[in-house]
Amino acid sequence: MRICYIILTCEKYLDTRCNWVEDTWLKRIEPDDSYYFLSSIPNEERRILGWKTRDDYMGCSTKYYEFFKNHTVDADWIVLVDDDTFVFPEKMRRMLQAYTSTTELVIGKIIPPYISMSGGAGVVLSSALYTRVCAHVRSTQGPDEPLQNSDVQLFNWLRVMGHSTFVWDRRFHANCHREDQDIHDAITFHYVTTRDWFEFYNQLGRSPRLPRLTWDAGCEPCTQRRSPS
Repeated sequence: MRICYIILTCEKYLDTRCNWVEDTWLKRIEPDDSYYFLSSIPNEERRILGWKTRDDYMGCSTKYYEFFKNHTVDADWIVLVDDDTFVFPEKMRRMLQAYTSTTELVIGKIIPPYISMSGGAGVVLSSALYTRVCAHVRSTQGPDEPLQNSDVQLFNWLRVMGHSTFVWDRRFHANCHREDQDIHDAITFHYVTTRDWFEFYNQLGRSPRLPRLTWDAGCEPCTQRRSPS
């Protein structure tokens, strides 16, 4: 099984969040797995895909459009995450072993009010569905106008295409953890915005005790909550 991670980012975070991602969870992916950063300006040496798109928040849907239109990934599963997402690759792989990539599946965390899945929590496309998305996008003239959030745009395409199976998995988290049980079960956490938090999550599973880090270290949605113990 081959997994390809597509990490949505922008020029602003290439030397911070992208480095933290490479220094932590990307080091834990299997040799047959792969990854690319998706930004606005391409850089082959740094594994950055880009098609000179706008580089602000609403430009993320344009980045996805250009990715599906112009780039072909050879993998069984395509995992779309943000640059402030922490992924537990071992848990991702174990979860995907229960599914078949030749079936048109999308896996992640459903969020209201859009009836889509959280892009920050991570969205997994089977190779069969990814192939159909590429074909659909390549038959269109561009992303929806006015521009949508990237996760909403993706699910607009899926709704138009139809016949896909949505799988909701509670282990994909749209925020940092709130309870210790979240840590043990999690496949992803979102809004991980400092190196300390990337390193904190990266230590999990490598120690019999949870590492300690105070909430005010910078995990934005989790400030004012208790410290992990």
